[in-house]
Amino acid sequence: MWVDLKGKDSVPETVHHLVLPVDPTSDMSWSRQNPIPHTDEVHKNDKVDVNNNSPESHSEAIKRLKPLKLKELLDALDCSQCLIFCRTNLDCDNLEAYLTALGGGRGFRGKVEKGVENPYSCVVMAGMRGNDERRENLQAFKDGDVRFLVCTDVAARGIDIKGLPYCINLCLPDKDED
Repeated sequence: MWVDLKGKDSVPETVHHLVLPVDPTSDMSWSRQNPIPHTDEVHKNDKVDVNNNSPESHSEAIKRLKPLKLKELLDALDCSQCLIFCRTNLDCDNLEAYLTALGGGRGFRGKVEKGVENPYSCVVMAGMRGNDERRENLQAFKDGDVRFLVCTDVAARGIDIKGLPYCINLCLPDKDED
């Protein structure tokens, strides 16, 4: 008989959580980013700049600052591999484009004998991608051909990657257990 005294929501002792606050009012680096990450364009008709303190400008600034902070975190941790969760398929696509641009603009084109050629190499595993592409992308990540697997929580259900050093939620998940 197995008795679980910790409960279903317990976190393994090998997992350590870190929360990185993102505040565009104290960190203005979002206004001078290069390349500028694509966002969902919800605020494309709003005046967004460091001098505009509107909720819309603040919201867009957070969306621009998150990829920059992600890059800083990936560099600081010297991530060889990391699973990155985004909220939507569009967020996954935008993050893939941003990371690819950071690494010199060459996206993953299949297995290369010498290994990872882009320091921010990534593939996406999201619901809008086909089953074959998701399967190939997951395998490329498991094989170490790319450093980062960008995915939605729906697409990543049930995957098992042993010894994964890092997992990042770009947005707080809807459920605590996620």
